[in-house]
Amino acid sequence: MIQTAILLLALLKNATAHPLIKRDEYAIPETVIILLIMLGAGICVCVGYAINATFGFREDGNGMKPMTPEQQEYMAQVRVTNMNGLMAEGARSHRGGLRRGDVVYD
Repeated sequence: MIQTAILLLALLKNATAHPLIKRDEYAIPETVIILLIMLGAGICVCVGYAINATFGFREDGNGMKPMTPEQQEYMAQVRVTNMNGLMAEGARSHRGGLRRGDVVYD
């Protein structure tokens, strides 16, 4: 058991130190490596766009439709009614209206 632990520690010591060593003896120059990485990234972007254009840019038939004048008028009336209700509630609370625990039966 102790021998296994020692062997494991020796392997881990070498495994962590090895990738940190500077390597200058590449078969191709660094600028070519950088250009290949940039080319690969550009290809990935093009492939992603092609997939999204094929499957993702479709227009949904159930999207937002323009509102009719009747609907706009109704929504304006609802907004005015809600605002009047909020103003009445605020005025009632400032004039000593309902307190905590009061119950309203409207």
